[in-house]
Amino acid sequence: MRGFGIMPILIPNTAGWAGPVRFLEDALGTALAVPLMKRGLQKAFGHISSSLYIPSVHYARHRREAMHFLSDAPQTLVHHDCHPGNLFWNKNRSAVGFLDWQLVRIGEGVSDVAHLVYAFEAMVVTLAVGDMMNLDCNLELVRRTAAAVEQLDAFSVLQI
Repeated sequence: MRGFGIMPILIPNTAGWAGPVRFLEDALGTALAVPLMKRGLQKAFGHISSSLYIPSVHYARHRREAMHFLSDAPQTLVHHDCHPGNLFWNKNRSAVGFLDWQLVRIGEGVSDVAHLVYAFEAMVVTLAVGDMMNLDCNLELVRRTAAAVEQLDAFSVLQI
């Protein structure tokens, strides 16, 4: 993971970090995924391609299956709330770090660094909830993550 200064540590699935808080968070995330995605997409109207609306809602409906698909990947310590609002850089911007670690867990390392669908979902949900970050910045991040998801056809790799 050059450029990020991150070296993943592979950890067996038996690490036992999936406690009741994680299960509650996963259940709430699954229950709220569709309404928050729809609300966020409505608020993002005109900022992203309309071709992403159907796959975005489909992803939200099948979020649990997507997480299970990704959980077959090697497990490591993950931040699990990786979006631009939780990143910081050193003075010369040669290294990045994460803020806001309350969701840390054992999981698929790809979700923190390269899983575009999660980054897109995080920005759309942030927009849906509102008042979590500057609206113009949030819309710009929705636009950028949406463009990356669309260009790389990121929804198709989830096989859901």
